[in-house]
Amino acid sequence: MAEVGWVNGLGAVRALGRKGVRVIAVDHRPWALGFSSRYVSERLIAPDPATDEDGFIAALAERGRRLEAPVPLFATHDEHVNAVVRRVDEIGPTYRLPWPEWPVLEAIQRKRHQIDTAIATGVPVPETRHPRSGEEAAAAARELGYPVFLKPSDPLQFKRIYRRQAFRCDTPAE
Repeated sequence: MAEVGWVNGLGAVRALGRKGVRVIAVDHRPWALGFSSRYVSERLIAPDPATDEDGFIAALAERGRRLEAPVPLFATHDEHVNAVVRRVDEIGPTYRLPWPEWPVLEAIQRKRHQIDTAIATGVPVPETRHPRSGEEAAAAARELGYPVFLKPSDPLQFKRIYRRQAFRCDTPAE
């Protein structure tokens, strides 16, 4: 179980542990919330894949070499999932992953792809623009009218910079 620092990781640890599943919790923070669960049989402090993907993959590969049988690997955040899926050949055959291969995963994570697929299949979506600059975003907001919801196509980088996943803008200044 990769990334147990917050409640979603703790929830996954508890759900698996209550079913009698042995849980090895992985996180880069020694104080990670999930490490405190009684259902964790082992704690592995590994580098943060957002800042040291090589180290994260190496830690998983090393731990995987000591596992006796193929085991599922779950991650609760995109940074961890993406690193593992992109570099699945490096972590070894011990892990079983519940995600598609990288080209598929990368596409489905892009907001533009999600919207285009919804439209193509007849699912209604809010009126959407895809600006590539601040000026284009301001022009799109004027065209759509306020409030507007600003959500990036690349959520990982945006979240690192702004510490949130989206903005609601009620005025041009916002």
